Amino acid sequence: LKSTAEVLGGKKYVALFFAGKWCPWCRALEPKLQETYKKVQGLDPNDTEIVLLSCDNDQAAFDEWFGQQPWAAAPYEVAQGENGKAPIGYVRKAKRDAGKPQGTLGEHFKLASVPQLIVLDGATGTVVTDKPMEQAGTKSDQGYNWTDLAPETWLK
Repeated sequence: LKSTAEVLGGKKYVALFFAGKWCPWCRALEPKLQETYKKVQGLDPNDTEIVLLSCDNDQAAFDEWFGQQPWAAAPYEVAQGENGKAPIGYVRKAKRDAGKPQGTLGEHFKLASVPQLIVLDGATGTVVTDKPMEQAGTKSDQGYNWTDLAPETWLK
């Protein structure tokens, strides 16, 4: 495990990626996000870091899905508030109905569903955009497009 400062220090942008393997729209966004991340990292490793905040059902699902991704992630137990910890990520309705509170970041950003990608200024932590992408169609297999609100380096 790397420290937060080690992973995010010096980054121009930090993108919080709220998603889960169970979600078809999350899986639809992943190829475009991976392509963009690899391109941007190749041009400037300090441009963007993506941090997955998983809303998977359990640690095993998180491990399987995160193992295929090139970016960083908050530990599952931190994102979902396992082992007596308060959650920081997006907590699904079924878990909230069972008594688990919404995560602090899920609440802060008023998340109602996933996937969500919140892009922050890496130096100040202020929100650059909470709408960097849009659905390309009405079905998840149609994927996503970047909007003109996405960081300029993502659009090149």
